[in-house]
Amino acid sequence: MTSTSQSRQALPTMVNSAAYPASSHRFDMLVVLASAWFIGGLYWDGWAHNQPGLVDSFFTFWHAVLYSGFLAVAAVIGGSQVRNMWRGHRLTRALPKGYWAALIGVVIFAFGGGFDGVWHSVFGFEADIDALLSPAHLLLAFGAFLFITGPLRAAWARARTAPQQGWADLLPAVLALFLVYVALSFFTQYSHPLGNPHLLTRTTALEPYFIALQAVTATLVSTALLMGIVLVGMRRFQLPAGAITLLLTGGMLLMFMMRYRSARGFWIVLPVALLVGLLADLGVWRWRPSVERILALRIFSFGLPFGFFMAYYSGILLTRGLAVTVHLWVGTSVMAGVVGLFLSYLAAPPEVSS
Repeated sequence: MTSTSQSRQALPTMVNSAAYPASSHRFDMLVVLASAWFIGGLYWDGWAHNQPGLVDSFFTFWHAVLYSGFLAVAAVIGGSQVRNMWRGHRLTRALPKGYWAALIGVVIFAFGGGFDGVWHSVFGFEADIDALLSPAHLLLAFGAFLFITGPLRAAWARARTAPQQGWADLLPAVLALFLVYVALSFFTQYSHPLGNPHLLTRTTALEPYFIALQAVTATLVSTALLMGIVLVGMRRFQLPAGAITLLLTGGMLLMFMMRYRSARGFWIVLPVALLVGLLADLGVWRWRPSVERILALRIFSFGLPFGFFMAYYSGILLTRGLAVTVHLWVGTSVMAGVVGLFLSYLAAPPEVSS
C-alpha cells in the first residue's frame, strides 16, 4: 500500500492539456532579470569594441556575460516549457500566454550562434557598422527581441481580462519595454544622439552636408524608435509614473557608458534626458494620454520628441558649440515631433465614419 501511494505521488499532476499555465509576475520577472543580464553583456561587448587596441577574442569576460545571460534566459523559459509539458500541457501551450514566441526566439538565437560561426568562416569578421548589420547578427537580434518581449506580451494578454495599472501590475512589462528600447538603440547606435555627437560640433572636419545628414538621421531615427516603443506601451496600458524617465534617461545612460570615449564630453545630454523624462511623466500623470484621450495622446506624441531634441541641441550649443545651423536644429526638432505625431496615428487611428 505504501509503495503504491508513493508511486502515485511521483506522477505529475495532470492538467487540461488545452489550457495555458497560469501567468505570474514571478515568472515574468525571472525572464526580465535574465534578459537584463543578457543586455548587460551586449552593452559590455559594445564597450569593448569601442576600445582601441583591446584584444578581441571569443573568450572574453564580456562574451561570457553575454552568452551566460542567454543561457539564463534559455534555462528559465526552456525549463518552464519542459516542466509544464511533464505536467500534461501541450507543446504549444506549455508556457503562459505570450511566451510561445519567446521560446521560438531562444531556438532562433541558438541557431543564429551556429550560423554566425559559419558566416565568419566564409566571409570573415565584421567591424564597425558592418557588425551591427551583419545578417548573422541580425538573426541573433531577432531571436533576442522575441524572448525579451515575452513579459510584455504576457501583460498584454492579461490586460484583456483584467486592467493592468501601476508598477505593481506593470513592472515586468515596463522593464521589457526598456530592454527592447536599449536593444534597438544598440543596433542603431550609429544614428543615436550619443552615437557620434562630436560630428555636430564646431571641431568637426565634416562638410556641412554630412553634418546636416548626421543631425537629421540621429534625430529622426532615434525619435521613431523611442516613440514607437512608448506608443506600443500606451496602446494597451496607462504607463506608470516614471516609465518615460526610465526609458529616456536609462537608455541615454547606457549609451553614454558604452560609447564613453566619444560621448564623455557630452555629459549634458544626461541631465537633459532626465529633465525631459520627468516633464513627460508629469504630463502623462496630469493629462493621461491614451487611445481614449486622443487629443492628449497627439500632443504628447509631438511634444516629447520635440522637447527632447530642442533641449538636446541647446545643451550641446551651450557646452560645446554647434556646427549645425539654427535653421537645421530647430527644424529637425520640429520634424522629430511630426514623426512622433504620425506614429500616434498608428497607435490610435482615427475612426472612419461609415
